[in-house]
Amino acid sequence: MANCPNCGSKHIQIKKETDVNWGRAIAGYALFGVVGAAVGAVTGEDRNANACLDCGTSWKAQDLYKLLGLIQDCTGVKLNLAKQSHRSFMNNFVSEIGSYLEEIPEIEKRADQLIINAEAEVKRRGNTVVDDNWWIGCLFFIVMIIVVLQIAFQIAIATSSLLNALDISENYLTFTTTAFEEMKVKCKDTQIIR
Repeated sequence: MANCPNCGSKHIQIKKETDVNWGRAIAGYALFGVVGAAVGAVTGEDRNANACLDCGTSWKAQDLYKLLGLIQDCTGVKLNLAKQSHRSFMNNFVSEIGSYLEEIPEIEKRADQLIINAEAEVKRRGNTVVDDNWWIGCLFFIVMIIVVLQIAFQIAIATSSLLNALDISENYLTFTTTAFEEMKVKCKDTQIIR
């Protein structure tokens, strides 16, 4: 993974950052949207970052590695950042899926808090049978399952459309490359005849 996620260049340098750098948050936002900005702003102890000598973009290798792993887990596609179509795919994935991924921890926190509250209520009542409002907890649990399934469905739809776009762009590139090669052969043939 020796390519810049922004321009695909192999001219990468590791730089040591000595101070909190809000530029990383801005670069994270430019590359990966809100998720990248949040990761760029709150990452702490590891101050080493990669920097592209061609476009000036900086990023943390471990964050990019995690993102590429997530994309591969969700889509089955292993991205090569040297290809423009793969960098576009990564940016589209983050912009379309990022908001759904942000919702999952919030939902988990709310569910954990409900479990804590329910356990406290059971302790308060002395492990007796819960009163007539037991159905509220069940209803919330069912709603949470539906929300998580909707998020998974939206991720599947977005992933499918991104995969289709990637296939179309690679097929177009293959087609245009083949057509170009055929034109070169025809041009050579016509020059030989003259």
